[in-house]
Amino acid sequence: AVQEYLEGVELLSVDEAQDVVGNRADLVEAIIEGLNSDAGVTVFADEAQAIYGFSGDERADELEIPLLERIRANSVLGFASAMLDTVHRTSIPGLLEIFTNVRARVIAGGGDNGGVFSDVREGIIANADRSDLKATELAIGDMHAGSPVLFRTRAEALEASQYCTAPHALRLSGYGAGLPPWIALCFHDFVQPHMDRQEFMTRWLVRIENTCLPDYGVEEAWSRLVRAGGAADGSLDMKRLRNRLGRYAPPVELSVHEYGLPGPVIGTIHASKGREADNVLLLMPDPEGFTDLAEEEEETRVLFVGSTRARSSLKVGTARKWTGSQIDSRRAYRSIGRKEKCLAMVEIGRPEDVVATGLVGRPYMSAEDATKAQNWLAVHCGKMVNGLEISNHGDPQWNYRLFDPETGVNLGWLSARLKDDLWNIAKIIGAKKDTKLRPPRSVSYIKARGSRTIAIPADDPQLEKLHSPWAQSGFLLAPRCATFTRAEFRKTSS
Repeated sequence: AVQEYLEGVELLSVDEAQDVVGNRADLVEAIIEGLNSDAGVTVFADEAQAIYGFSGDERADELEIPLLERIRANSVLGFASAMLDTVHRTSIPGLLEIFTNVRARVIAGGGDNGGVFSDVREGIIANADRSDLKATELAIGDMHAGSPVLFRTRAEALEASQYCTAPHALRLSGYGAGLPPWIALCFHDFVQPHMDRQEFMTRWLVRIENTCLPDYGVEEAWSRLVRAGGAADGSLDMKRLRNRLGRYAPPVELSVHEYGLPGPVIGTIHASKGREADNVLLLMPDPEGFTDLAEEEEETRVLFVGSTRARSSLKVGTARKWTGSQIDSRRAYRSIGRKEKCLAMVEIGRPEDVVATGLVGRPYMSAEDATKAQNWLAVHCGKMVNGLEISNHGDPQWNYRLFDPETGVNLGWLSARLKDDLWNIAKIIGAKKDTKLRPPRSVSYIKARGSRTIAIPADDPQLEKLHSPWAQSGFLLAPRCATFTRAEFRKTSS
C-alpha cells in the first residue's frame, strides 16, 4: 500500500535536511528510493544551522550522519546541487551581514586551532542593534506579543520566566502545543452525543465572548471543530471530537502552539528553530572552554540559529553564568550555594505533573472541591497568577496538592512524577553535601499562565475515576503552571 501511494507522488520536498538524522533519515531515504524515476525531489538545507538535537535542548550524545551527507554520498540518486544566496527574511544591513559574512565564518569552522565560536559571537555583537542586554533587566513586559526572548538552555529560560510578572508564553521542549481553554469552557458539561451549531453559538456567546477569546471568531471556531469532529448531518460528533483532540498531537488548527498567554515568548534557541519574528532578544553564553572542536562548532551553529530569527531588530546580551543540570526526566534544577540550608531552584508544573485524575478525580477531590477548582480555572483562564503554592502536608504518600493561598481553593493534586523527581533531586544534592535529604514539604511562588484544555478519548480508562460531568464529557480545564522556583530540601537522620 505504501509503494502504491509513492508511485503517485510527482514531487517530494524535504526541508531542514541538515537536521534529519537517525531513523528519520532512514525513512526519507527509503521514500526517495521508492519514488518513480520521473518524480522530482528537492531537498533544502543550511549546514550553518545544523544543530542535530534541535528537537531537544541539549547536545546529542552521538552526532549521526544527516540526510544531506547520505544523499551526497549516493551518486545513484542523481541529485544536482544549487546554491540559494538571496536573503528574503530581512533587508536590514546588520542582519544581512549576519546572514552572509557571519554565516560564512560558521561554515568555515574552527580549523585546527578553534576560535570560531568567539569570532561568530563577536560578529553577531557587531551587527546587532544593541549588545548590552542583561538577563535581569530585559523589560519583557514592554515587548510586542510574539517577540522571542531566546536562551541557550531550558533552565535559563525558565528562570527568566519566573521573574517575569507580565503575561507571556514559553517555547521549550516538554511544553508543546496544547488545547486552548475555550474548548473546555464550551464542552465540559455537555454529555450528549451530538451538539448542533445553535447550541455551540449560544455557549460561545455566554461563556467565551467576554473571557478568553482566541484570535478567531465563533464562525471560524465552529468550522475548525467540524473539520476535526463533524458528523454527517453537520453537527459535532462529540465522541469523534474527543478522540481527535485527545491525541498526543491534536489537530494543528485547534492547538495553541505556545505554552502560556499572549505576549512575548521566552524560550530556547533549539525550540525556536524554524520560527522568525520582527524583534528578537538573544542572551548568548560567554565563550568558554569546549571539550573538543566538534562541540565548539556545534555551539557556534546554535548561536547562529538564534541570531537569524530576527527580521527587523536583533538585540543581544550575555546570559548570567550559573551551574545547573537536569535529571533523566528532563526536569531542570540547580543548587543554591548556602551552607546552612539545602536550597535548589526546581522546575515544577511540567505538563505531565498535571493530570485529569488529580484535578477532578474521585480518589483525590470531592465533587464539590473539583467544581470549585474548575470554576477558579475558568475565572483565571486568561490571567497571570504568580502566587500559587504546592504542599504535601498530611499526605502519607508525599503527593503534592496545588492551591491558591489567597482564596484557599485546592486546584488539584499533582502527579506522582513530581514527587519521584523531587526525591531523585534530593538524593543527588544530598550526595554532593554528604548528607541525606528529603523533598520540601511546601514550595511557594508557583506561576499559572492561564488555563488549558485537557481532552480525554471516550475509551480512556481514567474516565471511570473522574467525577461527573467530566467523566461523561471528557473535557476539563488544567492550569499552565510551569515554574522554576526555590525549594528547601530537608535533612533527615534516617
